[in-house]
Amino acid sequence: MRRTVLMANAILVLVLGSLIIGCSGDNNTAEETPDSFIDKLESTAMKTELDDMRLAMTAVMAANGIEVVVPQTAWTNSAMEFKCDNCAQKLSDMLQGLTLGFYYQWDSEGNVYQCKDDDCPDPF
Repeated sequence: MRRTVLMANAILVLVLGSLIIGCSGDNNTAEETPDSFIDKLESTAMKTELDDMRLAMTAVMAANGIEVVVPQTAWTNSAMEFKCDNCAQKLSDMLQGLTLGFYYQWDSEGNVYQCKDDDCPDPF
């Protein structure tokens, strides 16, 4: 009787263990699932922030009636780096205090480029 109960418990543990994500016996499932999920989140965050930066750049150029901006040729994660002496609206005003999680450069036409860190090659 005791042996039957122990065997039933062992089978139950094996069945429940196989239902847990990453314990299916697939060697790469446990490692790939979290990484791909995190990569997807980071990719979405990067795209969203880049869209925000591009929209803010377009808005600041339109609000100030300018077609040319001072290029940012070093990677920065601060909108305060936007230089425009005669501009009533700044890039940081358009982003309304958004903390940037990634790094950016922009050219004189206002095209914005993004990098995960400050060690990317220059885009232009």
